[in-house]
Amino acid sequence: MAVNPSTMAQLLSLSLYSGIQSQSSDQQSPFSSTDHDAAQLFGSLLTMMMNGSYSNSSSGRSIPSERSSSASSLSSTNTDQMLWQQLADTLPTRNITDSLKKSNSDYDVIIQEMSAKYSVPAPLIRSVIDTESGGNPNSTSSSGAMGLMQLMPGTAAELGVTNPYDPAQNIEAGTRYLSHLIKRYNGDDRLALAAYNAGSGAVQKYGGVPPFPETQTYVSKVLNKAQQTYG
Repeated sequence: MAVNPSTMAQLLSLSLYSGIQSQSSDQQSPFSSTDHDAAQLFGSLLTMMMNGSYSNSSSGRSIPSERSSSASSLSSTNTDQMLWQQLADTLPTRNITDSLKKSNSDYDVIIQEMSAKYSVPAPLIRSVIDTESGGNPNSTSSSGAMGLMQLMPGTAAELGVTNPYDPAQNIEAGTRYLSHLIKRYNGDDRLALAAYNAGSGAVQKYGGVPPFPETQTYVSKVLNKAQQTYG
């Protein structure tokens, strides 16, 4: 049985990933030890591939002609597709939003505290963090925005932030600024987010969400994620 080496490598990687993830108590891996059928399929597929590779390498046959090589390659491709389909059919379906909800779990305590302190819904804070930085406290944009909520240097300084890469300082400053914008626009989250992304000057100039594709996409993404994923 001829199997593309890259396929074997990918399956081995997934198997290794499974072992690592299953040891975590915080989040269940989609390939965890509880997925008995998937685990059995992994074992079967890997055994088949190992046996096939061993058989091919020890058969002592001469180097195949171009035609037989081509046929072997085609067979390998078809086999790979079949293996991946079997794997996809066996693995259990997971709710992707469950994983997204956990992306800010390390900062939940801070988010809840800042939500209560500045009267900003926690789902909105989480959504801004996820959209701005993907939950990476060390993120720095090409324009110089820093940390979880991507504070610009001037804004961070005005809000008394000494280390914008510190999650606690960054989340508090970002939430405080977001609260200020929400109040400024009389509770209109769309305008507040537009100002957070493009600046209050742009919102004032256009009398609403600026016609910038980036800003319009940003506002919709944050609000949808706040409601559907974190709400």
